Amino acid sequence: MAVVQDTLQPGMKRSLLFLSILCFALADVRDGLGPFLGVFLQSKGWTPDTIGLVTSLGGFAGMLAAVPTGALADATHHKRLFLAFASGSIVVLSLLVLRVPTYGVAAFSQVTQGIMAAAIAPLLSGITLGMVGFRHFSARLGRNEAWNHAGNASTALAAGLLGYFWGIAAAFLVMFIMGILSISCVLGIRSEHIDYNTARGRLSEADKSSEYSAVCKKICTKTLPSSVSA
Repeated sequence: MAVVQDTLQPGMKRSLLFLSILCFALADVRDGLGPFLGVFLQSKGWTPDTIGLVTSLGGFAGMLAAVPTGALADATHHKRLFLAFASGSIVVLSLLVLRVPTYGVAAFSQVTQGIMAAAIAPLLSGITLGMVGFRHFSARLGRNEAWNHAGNASTALAAGLLGYFWGIAAAFLVMFIMGILSISCVLGIRSEHIDYNTARGRLSEADKSSEYSAVCKKICTKTLPSSVSA
């Protein structure tokens, strides 16, 4: 069942803490190496146009995969495992480019990372909604974003400082650590703390009995104007 503020399930606070740290770690994992990839490939003799082409492939793949991955993320009851797989795949594929910086490997890595990254946002939103319910969803999203921005700032600072001493490989190290952290946190969230019906947008019993349900009913049952329906 989804959590309510005054009746937390046993262990729910721990799961919510894991959710917060997960948002922190995913800030670095979701976007892959970002600008560090271009710097790394340029150090291997790649030209700017080739780097731009390869990195664009990931963006196009992410756009095309947004709808099917979102639908799969909505339908599955294995959201935690799906999110752990997506996070781990992005990290492994980034490390693969570090070991084999060829065009084929980089292109495959970027396309697959784009697809996996497209699944992360709907999976995380579904898990969050399933844990806290509609009544607390907006507040929890704000908290998720706060942790996400903290993760962005912290990992960029860490990668910059470590990179000053150990070069561009430090960015891969930071991403690897954040990947392990994200997988550990998502698996640390207990499955029974996620209401999978609520995660798909259905009102839980707690939400149905709240004042929020009235707003939901108005939105969900809003009829079309007579001129349109006719």
